[in-house]
Amino acid sequence: MFEIILLNCFKNLMFQRPHQLLKEFGRQGWLSVLYNLRASSSSMDLSSENFYIYNKTCPSPQKQDKRVLWIPYPPLYSEIGKFNEDLVIYDCIDYPGEEFSHWQKGLQVLRERADVIFVTSETLYQFNKNYRSKTFICKNGADFSHFSKAIHPDLKPPQDIKNIKRPIIGYMGAVAKWIDWRLIDALSKKKQFSLVFIGPLFGLSEPPVKASNIFYLGKKEYGELPNYLRFFDVCIIPFQKSNLTKACNPVKMYEYLSAGKSVVATDLDECRIDVVKVCSTHEGFYNGIMSSLKSTPKETIDKRIAFARENSWEQRVKLIRSVIEPKLQ
Repeated sequence: MFEIILLNCFKNLMFQRPHQLLKEFGRQGWLSVLYNLRASSSSMDLSSENFYIYNKTCPSPQKQDKRVLWIPYPPLYSEIGKFNEDLVIYDCIDYPGEEFSHWQKGLQVLRERADVIFVTSETLYQFNKNYRSKTFICKNGADFSHFSKAIHPDLKPPQDIKNIKRPIIGYMGAVAKWIDWRLIDALSKKKQFSLVFIGPLFGLSEPPVKASNIFYLGKKEYGELPNYLRFFDVCIIPFQKSNLTKACNPVKMYEYLSAGKSVVATDLDECRIDVVKVCSTHEGFYNGIMSSLKSTPKETIDKRIAFARENSWEQRVKLIRSVIEPKLQ
């Protein structure tokens, strides 16, 4: 049984790509370890087959077979060599600038010492162009079986959303500076719908825009998210255009589509797919929402769901394994 150890040094992370990949590796027969170097993410339900969590205590250097060390955060390059690993992976998931400028620390060393680099977007592939011989694109994906639960009509609305006036335009993810808050302000002033945000504040002390038709419901447990998604009439990815977002391949896009939802997004490279409406202006974004509120043919909904199913974390791990297992053998 191959082993994979994912290093984490952050508290209270949302359930995102690294954890999704790790759980899927466990499902596919690998021994998977989440090693929280400084603190546990105790609120996160990560129970899964072949999956173990270590908090502050280093896993034993003993191993059953070949071992992979998975590093998504460049400053953790200093942990290389401490785990008796056979392969080092750098998972390049974000552009190390702007809000993530601290990700520059150790970046060059990690690139040099990694055996394989995975990137989540075409922009990040170009960012690592000097390492193309060992760089592979592995985009984000969907926990399809989880988020497709939002399709079912018998899901009950959570208490804090049940009395919000429909239609509901919904967002799931970090409530952060990279959201286009001027756009949110403009949308709220149309008074045509409610805007609902699910997710924690990130780098903000409070939401920058407040209005009677904007609702910030905070961070929710991962298991609750389909219940909220069920009651979104349109889902949005309202990001500013920047180097950070240009490199972003939004996980939420795949999660929204798993439920067959209409998705309206800022015109970002990674959102330019035929099942997503991308908009280059604030007025265009509003028009995209309004057109998405109209009746949608079943074939269109089925196409969105099919896209999400084809881009599941299961498929992503199969791709990763096709790259790294020959190297381990």
